Amino acid sequence: MKKRSAFILVLAIIFAIVFGACGGVGGDLRNLLDGYGDGDGLFTYTVSFNSMGGSPVAAITNVEHGTTINAPIPPTSGYGAFNKWYSNQERTAEFIFGSGGTAITSNTTLYAKWNASYELGATGPGGGVIFYVDEEGFIMDDTGEKAHYLEVASESWYKGTAPNDPNLAWASSGSPARAAVIETSFDIGTGRKNTALILAAAGGDGSTAPAAYACTAFNSNGMMDWFLPSLDELSELIEFHVAVEQVLTPLVDGWYWSSSQSTDTNTFAWGQYHNGDNQGDDMKTLADSVRPIRAF
Repeated sequence: MKKRSAFILVLAIIFAIVFGACGGVGGDLRNLLDGYGDGDGLFTYTVSFNSMGGSPVAAITNVEHGTTINAPIPPTSGYGAFNKWYSNQERTAEFIFGSGGTAITSNTTLYAKWNASYELGATGPGGGVIFYVDEEGFIMDDTGEKAHYLEVASESWYKGTAPNDPNLAWASSGSPARAAVIETSFDIGTGRKNTALILAAAGGDGSTAPAAYACTAFNSNGMMDWFLPSLDELSELIEFHVAVEQVLTPLVDGWYWSSSQSTDTNTFAWGQYHNGDNQGDDMKTLADSVRPIRAF
């Protein structure tokens, strides 16, 4: 049987070489040849699983041509509950497992679809508003963990009155953080680490870095992991704020601090105007508006 299969394979390769040079062989035959393996059948394939940010799922190998497969154990994700597997990356063509299901005729990748735990604009675990959602997730720079959501504190976060975002300095004039070289970043997923670096540079209890200090001191619904957003995180917040016409995330007029220090001047840090028109860096000692966020 093995000799017969090998003989058929040789004929198929000769056929592909001869007719392929003339443009007479399409992708189907090449896919079949790619799938040739050591199974009992002539052609075997690998079914891979893209969990779209969820836990990894092992590939199923040596699947014979025209046969079906059983569903693997579903992956998990902090984004939400697993939905189904799909045959295309757009996840519009559901893949059917088991007897009478989708036949495997080439090497195949399946894509997971998830049901989000939170939608944009929903109330988050900390009592704030979800303003950024990433199904595949982003990596938190301080711990390496994967997060899927950014939540902004409600407008009444500071001393319980709304809207009352405080005007605070990034660093007071006498703070070690004012002129320190702080290795902050701009990307989504870096604001929490930025905030910790700012407070560490300030020394003591961090109160000489008022903007970062106020964010980490905030506690809502038992959530104590709030931080001053990085510039990219702040940009996403303001973009959402503008998109929903300020209804869900009221911000006061003016500049908001990010936790991203200027890369040109140690005594400057970055901020963004509340309506999204402008970003810029300015002296850390200036008092600008502050709104904490958290990631999960």
